[in-house]
Amino acid sequence: MTRFDSTVGCCLCILLSHLVGALSNVDGIQSPHSGLQKEQSELESQYYGDSQPIAPLLSVLEDASRQHRRKAQESDFDRFNELFQGASINIPDDFEVSERVALIMLTLYVNNIRCYQISVGNIALDHAKTNTDIDVTVNISELDMICDIDYRYEYGLLKGGGVAQVFTDNNSAATTLRFTSDDYQFKPPSTSSVQQCVTDIEIVNIDFHEDFASDIVELFERWIRDLVEKDIEAVACSELGTLGTSFVEDMLQVADKTLQGYQNENVDQDVNNPLYLEAGTELSGELVPLNFQETDTVIGDWFNQALQQVDDLLGTVMPDPEGPSDSDLGINILLRSNVLDESRALVVDVDELGMDAVLFEGHDKLTQSKLTLNQVKVFGLDTLTHFDPLNAVGKHTLHNQLTWDHLSLQFDVTVDIKPSSLEGAVLQDATSNGIAERIKIDFGVKTVNVEPSLYLVIDQEALGMMELGRILKMDNLLPCLMSVIHDVRLSGLRVDPQLIDIPSLTGFVSPGLDRVISGAVVAAFDMYNGALANAIPNIFQTTVRGFINNQIIFPYTNGDSPCPRISDVEGFVDFRDLLLPPDLALQQGGTGMMPYGDLAYTAMDLVKENLLSADSSGFLDLNSAMIRPATEKQSGTSGMLRFANDLISLSRTEFANDYISSFVDTFEIGLSDLRIYNLDILKEPVAFLETTKDPYTLSNTLTMGPISNRPINVTVGFFLALSGTDSPLQMENEIDISLSLNSAAVKGSLIAQIWASRLLRFPLKDVL
Repeated sequence: MTRFDSTVGCCLCILLSHLVGALSNVDGIQSPHSGLQKEQSELESQYYGDSQPIAPLLSVLEDASRQHRRKAQESDFDRFNELFQGASINIPDDFEVSERVALIMLTLYVNNIRCYQISVGNIALDHAKTNTDIDVTVNISELDMICDIDYRYEYGLLKGGGVAQVFTDNNSAATTLRFTSDDYQFKPPSTSSVQQCVTDIEIVNIDFHEDFASDIVELFERWIRDLVEKDIEAVACSELGTLGTSFVEDMLQVADKTLQGYQNENVDQDVNNPLYLEAGTELSGELVPLNFQETDTVIGDWFNQALQQVDDLLGTVMPDPEGPSDSDLGINILLRSNVLDESRALVVDVDELGMDAVLFEGHDKLTQSKLTLNQVKVFGLDTLTHFDPLNAVGKHTLHNQLTWDHLSLQFDVTVDIKPSSLEGAVLQDATSNGIAERIKIDFGVKTVNVEPSLYLVIDQEALGMMELGRILKMDNLLPCLMSVIHDVRLSGLRVDPQLIDIPSLTGFVSPGLDRVISGAVVAAFDMYNGALANAIPNIFQTTVRGFINNQIIFPYTNGDSPCPRISDVEGFVDFRDLLLPPDLALQQGGTGMMPYGDLAYTAMDLVKENLLSADSSGFLDLNSAMIRPATEKQSGTSGMLRFANDLISLSRTEFANDYISSFVDTFEIGLSDLRIYNLDILKEPVAFLETTKDPYTLSNTLTMGPISNRPINVTVGFFLALSGTDSPLQMENEIDISLSLNSAAVKGSLIAQIWASRLLRFPLKDVL
């Protein structure tokens, strides 16, 4: 037998302990460190002795109680209390409490405790931080329940027993857990302890039933109630102080060990060298790999030109009147036009991620919880401020430099919480189906520098011998490209965010759960922000890069999808079937059977949508997307081409005619410095490789201007010089000759008959 320090108290202590334990589970930390727990005797001394050390928490309890009276009207925790529907806490153990009343010992024996009608009025979580300590304070107020007990009593010569009901109201508890780090700017927490604990148990009534002597026992209710309240308060803090101590110790050690593994001193610094794979990989002597730094081969030169065109097109600032600003990088415009949705987000449903949608499942003696991912949105992909892709830093290594102004991830998740179904669960006979909350978790970073490096070994001979027809089908493009890649891996993934935003949670139906969980997330962020910020570069260089190489790149490069062989097509190429989708090809008289694949007409659609489409003034997007960036890079002036070298240069010092020789020693003439202005005034109508009813004819139309004060202008420098002793014709003249047109239109038709089988079997090395 024990004292009656756990009758109704056991129910309250168990529930309080589990609630506080669950709420203090901040990022996996559930309770205080075992080496720093307080003994029950110390706790009792603190609670019943000098009240000064716990005055702040007493004030917190009073504030929480007042706050709850206001919050309760708003039903902030009604959703949470649904978990307790029909539930009870059953304790079959026997307990004993004794007290001398009127010089006679009153002894009460209690068993078969069953508590029900459980409700929580308010839960609050706050934290305070220094460089080395974070104190998390959890307040639970208005915890109410009714308990039925079986009892026996002995009071002098009187003995009896029966059933009693214990009514509690406005019970509360507050505990402060301290998490300690050497320095939160760099290190995660390594230890935890209970700093303070205060409980306030309010038993408002005890009704004794069954025999006539119960009325006598009920006379001593006030003494019994006061005694029980004190004992419960002591036991509650003892329970809160020792709950899950070994679990927290283990979790702190695991978190510390995990993050410690990403500190610079524990990471092989070769991972920061983008050329380490190239230096450490020995290639077969029979392989002829494409050398990105070599431009004296046809394929090497073409490949580098293609990379340069990508850089010029996507890495240059161009006008963007429909974007968030008047101008932007080409890559941002391309992303908004073809990848992102109307909210400028990349939306990825969970089934597209190839991962288990269940992110977390937990089952303890209070609740069964599950966190399920529904969707991920990535915002900020079109905020690139620096884009420098595909730089050959090695023979087989391409380095990229990208900087985003900001990036944010939004996780759409469903949180399911049900009463525990474990044997010995705290809640018995619960009828609740649980609660479900669909929420959004936003996590963002600012000024993100990303430097991915790609180790790419391409079989140059296999690429050159690749038949054109094999890659004209979109479904064949990836396996055919993979067939000429000998090896591909990320050799570097440097990610360095300058600022990490505090995660935010939105969408809760229950305001109470919103406050509590959001507060826990902020506390966890403060605990791990510094350590995580220092570990992020090495996390990406090792774990994330390894995941991408092993789970994404490796399956593609080692799949069972070979590059399909091509089928011969009779006759000449029908441009309608080559350049039009099947339905349009059929309308114009083609077969509509895609005999040449779908890559050509897909590329034509992209050209028409992104280059040949017009703005509200009728001017083509080609002007801003390609002509202005290309001409500015070539000449330094947008819309102008300039060739400063000599176009024609003639010089004569000998003349067949003696008369001319008598007064001319040297004759020079030349044309130089050709300038073409205002090339960026292309407008509708335009046609580029436009199909006709004839299968072998393509129509083309190019229109330039008119636009006020911007004529098409061709200017060339003209030089004429005559020299001779005392020659009356001696001169040296340099003038500009210009031709201006307000507008111009060029139309032309291309008629070509190309053997289809020869086109499809044409090797890429001859195309290039």
